[in-house]
Amino acid sequence: MINEYDVIIVGAGPAGLSTAFECSKAGLAVLLIEESDLIETEKSWGTFPSTINNYPLIKKAITNTANRLKFYGAKESFDSDPTPIKGYFIEQSLMNNAYRAEINKFKNCRILDKTLYQKAKRKNGYVEVQTSQGMFTGKIIVDASGSYLVVANDLMMPDKKFWLFMCYFLRIHKKDALNDYGCVVYSHGVTKTKSGSAAGALYPNSKDYFDIGVANYLKSGQDTGEIKIELKEQMVNLWSFFQKQKLIKEGVKIDFKKEFYGGIRVTPRKTICGDNIIIVGDAAGQGSPITGEGLRTGLYYGEIAAKAIIKAIRKNSYNKASLELYPTLCKEKPLFGYDYGSIIQKLLRNNLATPPFRKFQKLCNSNNRHRKKYGLTLIRTLIQNDSISLKSAIKLLIKFYLS
Repeated sequence: MINEYDVIIVGAGPAGLSTAFECSKAGLAVLLIEESDLIETEKSWGTFPSTINNYPLIKKAITNTANRLKFYGAKESFDSDPTPIKGYFIEQSLMNNAYRAEINKFKNCRILDKTLYQKAKRKNGYVEVQTSQGMFTGKIIVDASGSYLVVANDLMMPDKKFWLFMCYFLRIHKKDALNDYGCVVYSHGVTKTKSGSAAGALYPNSKDYFDIGVANYLKSGQDTGEIKIELKEQMVNLWSFFQKQKLIKEGVKIDFKKEFYGGIRVTPRKTICGDNIIIVGDAAGQGSPITGEGLRTGLYYGEIAAKAIIKAIRKNSYNKASLELYPTLCKEKPLFGYDYGSIIQKLLRNNLATPPFRKFQKLCNSNNRHRKKYGLTLIRTLIQNDSISLKSAIKLLIKFYLS
């Protein structure tokens, strides 16, 4: 088996898979490295119909649909109105299988799962990558490793001054354990420890299992040991809260055996390409920790990264200037930016004391520039995600600006 490739991708999440798929389809020699077992990965995402329509491969990974949101604050809670537009739950292991089967058809991509990335360095215009399966050489390397940027740090592109949402998830395997499988639940401020209030969520993946997640802020470089202990405390509190709200049926016990941690960048990374390297997905801060749309953004920016890689390979030039097409396209056609997430964050931080529409109003009344920025961003996002029709969006926009 050859050890020289056009592109080496570290991380087989949505961004890594998307980049590998597009590069393989274009005929490039691709190596995809993933430390986990692709089949046994237990992660999931919630997403919208537009994602399903744009990326039909993930249809095979749908485990449940939901048509309602419920928000809990420290003082009040509210339900969204039921809608015919559904949210979809995507299981990563099923998505991995669908992408791997399609990628294998091109016969030019080697996938190494259960393989640890160890080190990367530039040499003679290329990149040498050391893994637990040996040494590999690539013209371009893609850091899709997640928020900790293991590849970028090795190639002298550190990014140490940033904040993460440190996330902690439990997967509960219990058939028919929830009272409502059509509702996604979010919370803020209902559980507390000495580090402050945590954000939590309940994802009704299917009738056989569901996920509960809790997150709190973590500064880059901060010791994760203490925050992990606090997250476990918050998880116990969140579990108790959800049971008191009768979201989880009586007798269902908490299960700490199916647990995993992760970090989600709170802000995008400023520099996302360099000599021989492109940074994509959570590593680039392209997902939103507030709205949870890491799946769609990963798939989308993976496509954009592939366009820049394909062009650079065909030009036989792999320096930063040759890869600048990537950040240029990201800026020209951004997807689901942080503006919408910041609105939701402000709602949650204010403990949902009033209905969300009035919160939007209050936020924007104080500053006309913010009114235009957030109002238009909100409407555009709702339309893009097929949450409302264009007619309804126009009515909402008129109401928002005139009231």
